[in-house]
Amino acid sequence: MDVNARRLERAERKVAILEQLIEDKTREIYDANAVIEKDRSFLNRVFESMSSAVWVFNFRGRIERANEAAFTLVGVGDEPPPIEFAYIFPDLQFEDLAPQLRVETRLCRGDGSYLPVMFGATTTGSGPDLQLIVNCVDLSEKKRLEGQLQNAQKLEAVGQLAAGVAHEVNTPIQFISDGVRFLKECVDDLATGWTARSELFDALRSRGLLSAADERAIASIDNTADVDFLFAEAPAAAERTLRGVGRVAEIVRALRAFAHPDGDVCAPSDVNSAIRDAAIVATGEYKQVASLKLDLEDLPSVECNLGELNQVFLNLIVNAAHAIADRQLESPGLISITSRVEPGGVCVRVTDNGAGVPEAVRSRIFEPFFTTKPLGKGTGQGLALAHTMVEMRHGGQLTFETELGVGTTFIVRLPLSRMQKMSRAA
Repeated sequence: MDVNARRLERAERKVAILEQLIEDKTREIYDANAVIEKDRSFLNRVFESMSSAVWVFNFRGRIERANEAAFTLVGVGDEPPPIEFAYIFPDLQFEDLAPQLRVETRLCRGDGSYLPVMFGATTTGSGPDLQLIVNCVDLSEKKRLEGQLQNAQKLEAVGQLAAGVAHEVNTPIQFISDGVRFLKECVDDLATGWTARSELFDALRSRGLLSAADERAIASIDNTADVDFLFAEAPAAAERTLRGVGRVAEIVRALRAFAHPDGDVCAPSDVNSAIRDAAIVATGEYKQVASLKLDLEDLPSVECNLGELNQVFLNLIVNAAHAIADRQLESPGLISITSRVEPGGVCVRVTDNGAGVPEAVRSRIFEPFFTTKPLGKGTGQGLALAHTMVEMRHGGQLTFETELGVGTTFIVRLPLSRMQKMSRAA
């Protein structure tokens, strides 16, 4: 009995040890499963929260899993999103993909439209266990910004060319102006001399000192030269030419003012001159749709970067012209610009009788790249740049007042000096 009891006791101890081992292992497995589940939950949250679209395709090229960004990218409305690799990425062959691949391609959406995307892929496993993990980033906005940048670079090149042409035109225009002015003075002198000649002939005629042959010779000369017409029209023609040359010189001066590299230099400047220069340069934008009225009060000098203010007023005038054009008025619209002195600074108002700014977009009107214009007509940069230049660079304010169906007024307020800018910023 003692032997059997001892055997039973040893067996029970072994069972107890095994039970403890099983309990420990079970606890380890449970803890490990808890860690795995926690990691899986964390990875799922990361997977779903990724801003880039991610798919997992099986060896047949069908979606096994995708995150919300992926469904948003390819899905349209209530239609089920496509599930085949060949449909989503028509320019790529599933079988020919390298284990590691990064390429720019097209993504086909559920409605058949295409988006430019940056495609990245990694393969795991092989045969029936093969999985292709794909992540994509929508490049639509990047492409749009690149297009705008290219247009801006083209415009910059055209602006530099125009500035160079303006510089080269300036000297010959001066020659033409001087030459026409000299010819006008010559015509005036000839007219004075011809009048004196006529008076002399009249005096000789009254004394009977001109024979019939003399009278015929004088009449023949007068008829051949058509002197009366010449002296009546030549001064007017010279005046018209001088006005035209003056207009060209004014445009050239405005272009040169816009092209002048001011850098970051601020100096006491005439704000009204910036308004006039902008009005001249923008003529091509508004002359078909509106007239422009200037009401400029004598202003004190403002410490500013005149080149940047040129750009601010140009952008506001062009914006006003586009607003009037969009309204499609039967008669030409009106852009009016006023400048006034205010306590501690100056105020410029640019008013148009366009359609006004809709309530829904008023809060976004100064956002970079925001535009309500159709593709190719606006970049969404003009008002944003003007706002930055006025408020950030000059310590001023750029605000607007608008009424639907009546028009919009943009208000530029500028302090007179840097000290006022700093105190305003503080």
